[in-house]
This record gives sequence, C-alpha cells and structure tokens, in this order.
Amino acid sequence: TIINVIRNQIIHSSLINVIKHGVEFENGVSLKLSYKKNATNFNEEANRLYNLNTLSVMEEVYHKEGERIDLVIFLNGLAIFAFELKVDSQKVGRAINQWKTERDHSTALTSFKSGVLVAFAMDLNDVYMCTNLCVPDPFFMPFNKGKGKDGAGNPEVIGNEGFKVQYMWDEILKKDSVMEFLYDFV
Repeated sequence: TIINVIRNQIIHSSLINVIKHGVEFENGVSLKLSYKKNATNFNEEANRLYNLNTLSVMEEVYHKEGERIDLVIFLNGLAIFAFELKVDSQKVGRAINQWKTERDHSTALTSFKSGVLVAFAMDLNDVYMCTNLCVPDPFFMPFNKGKGKDGAGNPEVIGNEGFKVQYMWDEILKKDSVMEFLYDFV
C-alpha cells in the first residue's frame, strides 16, 4: 500500500515534489521521504534526520526486459540519476546515442517528471546530461568543468592522478552536493 501511494503521487505530481514534500495518505498521515540539510548545526534533530538520507548505487539495472542501464543512483530508495558509461574507445557519443535510440523512455525509471531527474552519458573524458528523454530528440548538454579559452571539456589529468571526469564522484555525487542540488536547484 505504501509503495503504491508513493508511486501514484510521483506519477501525479513529480519525483522531485515527492522527494521534497513527501507523500500524504488518505487518512491524513504524511510520510517524509528525505530531509534537507539545515542551514546551521544548532538543531540536533534536523541534523539527525538529514544524516538519515542514504545515497545508494546499483549497477546494471534492468528497467524493462532486455534493457539495462549501467548505473543508477538512489536517494532513500528513489532512483534520481541514471548513467550510461563508456570507456574511451566507445566515447560519450555512444552513450548519448544509447539514451536517444536504444532506451524505452516510457518506463518508470526513464519517464519525464516521474523517472530519474537526470540521465547522464559519461566516458573517461566527458559527461553530458539530459533532464527529459521523452522528447523526439532529447538534448544532452555538457556537464564538464571546462578548460582553456573555449571552456569545453575537462582539464587534463596530470600524471596518473585519475580521470578527467573524476570530479563527478569526488565533488558532484557526494551526499551534500546531491542534496543541495535537489533542494536548492531543481
């Protein structure tokens, strides 16, 4: 019953609305599904509740029979980000093409407003993002840090210090960053 109420409210309002405001049952009982970070550390209960938020990752998620998404990130069990990942030989363009032409955009995981908030296409050098896969030609915009005069791409990696897209897991996909993104920017 609880899962059905959550799913129905996501479909009828949006995933971001349910994340921010929770769900309400017919008997007037409400259920909060995430907690925003408090501006200060003075309120111990608010801090405790915020710390209960859990980000989790699942690899190779089948959102329908025969269609597997490489990586999905969840907030308290709700899918918020999905990734198609490629190695250098395949390039990020292959991941974008997968999202555009090889994925069913009507499933619970990929549909607009009730599916993941952002679909990412990523290789070892570049990251692109799309917030609406359901349009005829989904637009993927760069989600890179920028480099040089034109600002395109990501800075070069010095030596063997990691990958050009390492900022994704070092900065962007950290709990505080994700929660700030959800509550303050979406």
